[in-house]
Amino acid sequence: MHTFGSAKEVLSTRWVIFWREFLGGLRGEEVPWIVCKEFIALNKVSLENSSLPHVVIPLYGRFKNKSNVPRCHVMNVACETKSGINITRWVRLAMEIEGESRNMFLFSDSNGKREKGGVYEDYLFSLLERVQREHSEHIPASVEVREAFGISRSFRRGATSIAQNAPRSECDEDDIDRNNRWCLVDRARMKQVSMKMQQLYTDTLLMLCAYLRFSSCL
Repeated sequence: MHTFGSAKEVLSTRWVIFWREFLGGLRGEEVPWIVCKEFIALNKVSLENSSLPHVVIPLYGRFKNKSNVPRCHVMNVACETKSGINITRWVRLAMEIEGESRNMFLFSDSNGKREKGGVYEDYLFSLLERVQREHSEHIPASVEVREAFGISRSFRRGATSIAQNAPRSECDEDDIDRNNRWCLVDRARMKQVSMKMQQLYTDTLLMLCAYLRFSSCL
């Protein structure tokens, strides 16, 4: 289990992983691949110097591709969504806390080793069980929270469902496929294996408005 240094660090780390997983439509095992150094460097640019502020998710790892080769990938999500989710404050807090970190990955344990998404599952369950107790209109009492939800797929499934129900003018099937099928895109572009994060990020800026449509509608 991760040992956090302060209540501030607890909140920042937990909320960043939850919001990024949801806004990016990511699976639980994918979020811990966020690279710490690039997370800080790229978000300094995207939040402060961009004509369209956004949050950057830089990932590096083996994302179930057939070649089993570690790869870089960059995703961009909206700072604020249609429903009012604003991830910026949590990203800035994480950047502040991790500013001097030498760990490769943003979500690392006290030994600097990359964590797994499951580390945060008990905390997620505690939040959902509280919602169930206080707002049963959202989660009926008949639902077994620890069986129906989880870090692995709940965020991706929920984000995709909301995007599918959004007006087509805000998010259509092409936007959903563009966001959720990024591993398939990577397989078709093997040159990305050797590209640096900064190069990949620069490439995404050419279609930034299109990339932000998925998260903006949530």
